[in-house]
Amino acid sequence: MKAAIVYDSGTHTTKKMKSWADVFVAYFQRRIKRNIVPRLGIEIEHFIVSHDTKTAVPYDGKNGVREILCRLMAHYPNATVLMEEDLLLGFLTEYFTVTLEPAGQIEISIVPTESIACIADIYADFCRILQKELSPHNYDLMTVGCQPVSCVDNLPLLPKMRYRLLDEHFAKTGDGGREMMRGTASLQVSVDYFSEDDFRRKIQAAYYYSPIFKILTDNSPTFEGKLLTGFLKRTDIWRGGAADHPELMKGKSMEQLLKGRS
Repeated sequence: MKAAIVYDSGTHTTKKMKSWADVFVAYFQRRIKRNIVPRLGIEIEHFIVSHDTKTAVPYDGKNGVREILCRLMAHYPNATVLMEEDLLLGFLTEYFTVTLEPAGQIEISIVPTESIACIADIYADFCRILQKELSPHNYDLMTVGCQPVSCVDNLPLLPKMRYRLLDEHFAKTGDGGREMMRGTASLQVSVDYFSEDDFRRKIQAAYYYSPIFKILTDNSPTFEGKLLTGFLKRTDIWRGGAADHPELMKGKSMEQLLKGRS
């Protein structure tokens, strides 16, 4: 038996949430892979910082992230530019997409592939070319979980509609949202799934093992110029800013997982 979800905004909100849940269920069901070799996809976010001070390089201005992105794109003559009105947000190539996160963090999303070695080669080549554009300006590319020196309150948000809406939402949920958008970076891995049961097992495994992976990859000794005395600062930030997550319980179907029902 399915227990009803009670929402404090009445029947209209309940129907609206049910409609959204149905959309998500259908989305994940449509993406069940069939008769293909399993693949991995990877997304890596980076901070571009000054080599000497480790402060963040801004998006705008001379030798800012926007200009760096333009120079990087010139190495890929067949790239497709990604724009929102007159705002440059990245570019698309055959093997990867480069985009910008809310405060100018640069992300590479490598196309799903069967070979980890292929992913490593694509990423190494990307970093080599990007570093050629950073070195003349004494910039570094950092893969850490938190902004090492710059204060998030001093980092302007890219004028992208989605980021503005998120910023307005997170302003109501506590300091974590502002820190999350402007002061964090991560590595994300995506995997194919081949049935509803395979989806459930893989997403549950991800939740079960994530504490171990987080400890093993925690590499942020400082945040906003202050030495951290504990661990997993990025996780703390996301807990403070993210919305409630559905509880993943053994034996739930895809529909039950995504609707948050037992």
